[in-house]
Amino acid sequence: MRRSLTLRRSLAALALPLLLGGLAACGDDATEGSSSTSPDQPSAVDKADFADDLKAGLEESTTAQMIMHMDMGGESIHADGEVDYTSTPPQLAMTMESPVMPDQSIEMRMVDKVLYMNMGQMTNGKYVSFDLDDAANLPPGMDQLTGTMDPLAAFESFGDAVQSVVFVGDEHVKGDAVRHFKVRVDTSKIQQLQKLPTQAEMPKEVPYDIWLDDDNRVRKMTMDMDVQGSPVKVEIELFDWDEPVDIAAPPAGEIVKQEAFAG
Repeated sequence: MRRSLTLRRSLAALALPLLLGGLAACGDDATEGSSSTSPDQPSAVDKADFADDLKAGLEESTTAQMIMHMDMGGESIHADGEVDYTSTPPQLAMTMESPVMPDQSIEMRMVDKVLYMNMGQMTNGKYVSFDLDDAANLPPGMDQLTGTMDPLAAFESFGDAVQSVVFVGDEHVKGDAVRHFKVRVDTSKIQQLQKLPTQAEMPKEVPYDIWLDDDNRVRKMTMDMDVQGSPVKVEIELFDWDEPVDIAAPPAGEIVKQEAFAG
């Protein structure tokens, strides 16, 4: 059980820099009606040029809607919400569904460097607050948040791990023109994984598919691999860029101290 929990943390660390750094992916319906124009064959892309494009896109990231789906060994975690990258660190409002709590959702908000989590019956329907500047007191698996909440900082860690970039072709996702790239990442160079004891259990390289829009913002990302014989797939989507979002801390009456956390 302990081994499984630590492995889940490792997988979360792989996805987190992409989620918080503005990299995005899409569910099965994201490519409905999509079309593509591929080169005669995929072509290699200079890593530095790709990094420059990504950084430019991150600097232009504003507000967006977000969907994430993760399958691991037959278990699924789904999350959707909205994010505001114009604040430092970014702000987030998210609802998660997990087999750990099959009958209720987990509500999560990150506002003004505070993480609020409502875990239903486990927290008596209240939000438990955690100071993001105090990593030692964050919930298990959330200690990496303090180092990845800045999109550019998150990308710098991810960028160092990029081993190769291949341009697949021009495509359309939800009517928007995008460029499809395949990226291979060295897990030993992802800072979040270096802090975890199960680094040796992770694949040496992980393949990502990434779609950039005309503003170099990542609209779509997928990660598909095997870990210890179990298939793992992560899909994240960011859409409705620049549209208004409603992200706020819960009312004071709905917040309880960390010491009251019943979990």
